[in-house]
Amino acid sequence: MAFYTQYDVSEQSQRYFKKVWCLDNSSNKAKILEKSSLPNGCQNIAIIHGQGVTLTTRKKSFALASGSFLTGQMTARVEVEIDAFTRIILIQLHPWAASSLFDLLGFTDEVREVDDAIFQGGVSLNPATTCCPKELANSLNRYCDKTAATQKVSLVERVCRQIGDVSFDNNVTNLMASQPYSKRTLQTAFKKATGLTIKQYADIIRLRSAVDSVYKNQNVSGAGVLAAVDHQFYDQSHLAKSFKRVVKVSPSKFDRTKFIMPTDDE
Repeated sequence: MAFYTQYDVSEQSQRYFKKVWCLDNSSNKAKILEKSSLPNGCQNIAIIHGQGVTLTTRKKSFALASGSFLTGQMTARVEVEIDAFTRIILIQLHPWAASSLFDLLGFTDEVREVDDAIFQGGVSLNPATTCCPKELANSLNRYCDKTAATQKVSLVERVCRQIGDVSFDNNVTNLMASQPYSKRTLQTAFKKATGLTIKQYADIIRLRSAVDSVYKNQNVSGAGVLAAVDHQFYDQSHLAKSFKRVVKVSPSKFDRTKFIMPTDDE
């Protein structure tokens, strides 16, 4: 089986859940080392089968045995070690999902244990019973059929969607001015739900898009300049500084094979 696979959820489920995906090292007797993931503004629920996983964030290392865990918003590259005979099924959540659906407070660069209670029994997170990513996606669809339709659009969802719009100019001041709430109300609600400030979140989204651009145009002359202009960095030096702070390497040293990312056709 491929190391990375992903499974779509229904249109209604996509309001809260971006996808179900799987990292499979279950048939390998060797540990997977020197892999990393990058922040993309989403959280993940990880259902770990087998020996375990170690995640090293900006704050500390988390040794995770078989079980279910919720990641916070990551603010920099995360080092990932997957033990032999281990498989991880993940649910990727949009940044407003945990607060809107589960009434959870936001947090950053940490991993916390969770269980079925957050879904009120509607979706199993038990590794002993949740072994099929496709069936997990179907369970999320059934859960959202009953739940999502009754949920109002939250302030945090509205702000995140505006930042994710391709026409967003990365000017947080303008964004806040466009909302019918005070700046303090916006910032407080956003920080409470995500653990990030609005600017931190906008910067993560912008840089993650720039990473994709750098990779896709890595053989194009002047790719760094193009990425800086397209993603509204002041100049190439500004992009390089932001890139190195989060990705931990310069754009010219970025090696796609060292990162856990969707393949080009996914």
